[in-house]
Amino acid sequence: MTKKAATKKAATKKAATKKAATKKAATKKAATKKAATKKAATKKAATKKAATKKAATKKAATKKAATKKAQEAVPGWLRQIYEEHESEALRQASRDVAAESEAYRRRFAAHDLPIIAELLFDFLPNATSVLFGLAQFYADNADDEVHRAQWISKGARPAFPHVCTPVLPEEWDELKALRARGASERGIREANQAIATRQLERGDVCDLCAMNDRLFREAKLWERLEYNGLADEAIEALAPYCKEGCHQDMDPSEAYLPYAIATRGADGPVIQVVGEVQRPWALAANRADAAARLGLMGGGW
Repeated sequence: MTKKAATKKAATKKAATKKAATKKAATKKAATKKAATKKAATKKAATKKAATKKAATKKAATKKAATKKAQEAVPGWLRQIYEEHESEALRQASRDVAAESEAYRRRFAAHDLPIIAELLFDFLPNATSVLFGLAQFYADNADDEVHRAQWISKGARPAFPHVCTPVLPEEWDELKALRARGASERGIREANQAIATRQLERGDVCDLCAMNDRLFREAKLWERLEYNGLADEAIEALAPYCKEGCHQDMDPSEAYLPYAIATRGADGPVIQVVGEVQRPWALAANRADAAARLGLMGGGW
């Protein structure tokens, strides 16, 4: 190789080395710039996030202070109503209405109905069965109130639809004579009981017909049976077993449906639930929900 060629080769190698070094430096500079840019962006994002958090904290504190100030300006009694409303709203939102209603129906059949049946069996010694009916229509306690009725028989099961056995005129005359003589409450109750027992010998009786209603009231039995209206949780539990669209002016046999039968047993009344669900959708309906409440009313006033 000539000297000239060797010199040229060395120059080419030097130029290539210089070019590689320049490229490496440029790459390093670009990487450094990119890292600096990323670091700056991260710092900027962190600063923005911290500022947003600080602003949100400040806003929440301002809102809390404003709420506290507003609450302090509200009368105590009104604040209590508001707090109770909020608490009830939270409770309603977390309820399992279907499970609660099922539990209520079990209590109703195991506890409430036997007590009522026992009272009726004590009052009417010749009664052997009681048919409990349910109906839903507007009343003073609630626009979707559920009502309970009792039909009593000396047979295995009261007939339904029910045809009431009337009290005879001479039996009313007997009661009037007792009151005219100033008989004691006990004397009037015993006379009522005797008349109702004879009435039951002639056929089934109930506590809804006008004459029997009066007879039961005068015997002080009605007070022990309690008012027939069932509200609140009873509506959610029992409304599904009622007809829709009933009202106060309907004949009881048309408005009511049988729900349970009580018969005499060795250890007290035996309850058999015979009612059938009329409105399956209502089994989980929460009366606190406006749409559900409207549905439960069924249009009956």
